[in-house]
Amino acid sequence: MDWKTEAERLKFDEGVSWTELAKRMAPFFPELSETHVLEKVRRALRRSERYHAEKPKGNKDHFICASNDDVHLYIVSDAHCGAHGFARRDFERYVGRIAADEKAAVIALGDLTDNATQGSKGCVFSQRMMPQKQIEMVIEMLTPIKDKIIFFCIGNHEERTFRQTGSDPGYTMCLGLDCLDRYNYVHGFITIKTGTKTYKLYATHNIGRSESKLKTMARSHPDCDAVIGGHIHTAKVVPVAQQLHSGKIKTTYAVTGCAWLKDESYSISAAYEPVSMEPPVIYLGDKLRVIQ
Repeated sequence: MDWKTEAERLKFDEGVSWTELAKRMAPFFPELSETHVLEKVRRALRRSERYHAEKPKGNKDHFICASNDDVHLYIVSDAHCGAHGFARRDFERYVGRIAADEKAAVIALGDLTDNATQGSKGCVFSQRMMPQKQIEMVIEMLTPIKDKIIFFCIGNHEERTFRQTGSDPGYTMCLGLDCLDRYNYVHGFITIKTGTKTYKLYATHNIGRSESKLKTMARSHPDCDAVIGGHIHTAKVVPVAQQLHSGKIKTTYAVTGCAWLKDESYSISAAYEPVSMEPPVIYLGDKLRVIQ
């Protein structure tokens, strides 16, 4: 029998402990010590599909939102919950504004937790709470608007945990918010049908920092009405007019959300632009308008 199949059976079907698993797998690797057997088996099982919770079925990167009225699209990203300078009151006011808007729809674009880890650029000692508590706080704060979320992805601050441990904070947050069917690890193509028109959007955590890169991202999605991101901590709106194959001139907007930080020592030391806490809102009706 293949040792990986046997390891999966013992761990996931019989539920044996890691120590017991190492003992049971030792005959497959007589040249290795029990410690090395455990490391080898654990590394293999972390790559197994059974190691992670079952992902929801369906189209993983295309999401649809339909409304009989106009849609007000809000960007929720870069809260950095748990960071020393997290502007919790400002963020909660923003969430309250979304909750009160009957036409609101939300795309969550990552870095909702600060999630500083050993070796990351952020400082683990300046965080206000450990990463698990940050996840729980995000779930608590977004619960009032969870039914308005139409798309959810992670940012680089959550991705570092996935790369180091195989555990996905974004998946955990979506479990708590009951929106796994609206989750994609990386990006999403979003179709929004309003009462008068259909819009196509592309969203991911990082679409670029400079205006030239934002324009490049917009031009690379000529069929979309807007490409939307976060990451740069500064709200930007860059309209890009381009000619399609049909000869028609179409404008695609590159839009980035803001961050919710009052203390940005890392950004200052890296000579980034000052943080803006004035997030743009994308109004979708008979035409697309970006209000900031």
